[in-house]
Parts: sequence; C-alpha cells; structure tokens
Amino acid sequence: MDEIVSRKRAFVPDDFEDVNWVSISPNPASEFFSIRNQLDVVLDFEIRNLQGVLILKSDIKGLEIKELELEAWRAGYYLAIFRKPSGASYATKLLVLK
Repeated sequence: MDEIVSRKRAFVPDDFEDVNWVSISPNPASEFFSIRNQLDVVLDFEIRNLQGVLILKSDIKGLEIKELELEAWRAGYYLAIFRKPSGASYATKLLVLK
C-alpha cells in the first residue's frame, strides 16, 4: 500500500495547494469546452493526445475564460498541461465525445 502512495506522490506538482488555478468544463465535452484561468497571471498551455502529439499550444490571460470548439477533434482522451510563469505546471485529462 505504501508503494502505491509513493508512486502517486511522484506525479504531484510542487505547488499542489494551487491545483484550483485552472478549470475545464464541460468535461467530458462534445462540441466545445471552456478553460477558466482563476489566477491573475498568464498561463501557457498545451493540449496533447495520449500518443503525445501536440494538438494545440496557446496561452490564457489572467482571470480569462477561453472557449475552444471541438469540431475538428477526434473522440478520445487528451492531456491539458498548464504552466505558470514560475515554471510550475499542472496537468489534467479532457475527454472528447462525438
């Protein structure tokens, strides 16, 4: 049991207490999704499929909500990775349904 906990902790960002700095909704999504930056700093982000292929690279201003259409995206899981100017990062899954 301790071994599993140790593995999970290896993937926790350095600033774990700030995991609420960004949100994606709806998730799962089919037509569009929104990214909400809840911090007052610009976040760089990228979205990759599970094979690691870069789908989108952009940024989102502080306290901004950015809406992205999914018309050209395939169904499946994607990984959204967000980075603060300090270099701290946070990743979450996005499920696209068609």
